[in-house]
Amino acid sequence: MKREEFLQRAEKLLRQRRDELRRRVGSGISELQSGDQGNVQDHADAAAEDEFQLFMCSFAELGRHELAEIESALERLREGTYGICESCGKSIPIARLQAIPTAKMCVKCQQEWEKRKASGGDDEEEDEFAA
Repeated sequence: MKREEFLQRAEKLLRQRRDELRRRVGSGISELQSGDQGNVQDHADAAAEDEFQLFMCSFAELGRHELAEIESALERLREGTYGICESCGKSIPIARLQAIPTAKMCVKCQQEWEKRKASGGDDEEEDEFAA
């Protein structure tokens, strides 16, 4: 597959995933906001409701994080920098982008980043460069 053809396909897939996540996260937040707090009948129900609320909050947070990653990838597509490693500036192989469409770094730079992070060498702000 030619790189240009792949980029067009990647943009379409990223947009589809973004739209799907927006629907799911939106419906999850609606369900979270409309919870059954008024219908709790006993302590077991209350505990189950609390667990459900916690799950929905986690679900929404993961969805928001993935949405941010997708929006970032779409922005890089618009700018013409999608598929370029943000660390070394080399092209990220298509196989990696097929596996991780939001990848910002090539495998080598990602591994180096993960090693630095594991040893405490990176701060929180650089966490945004993962994937």
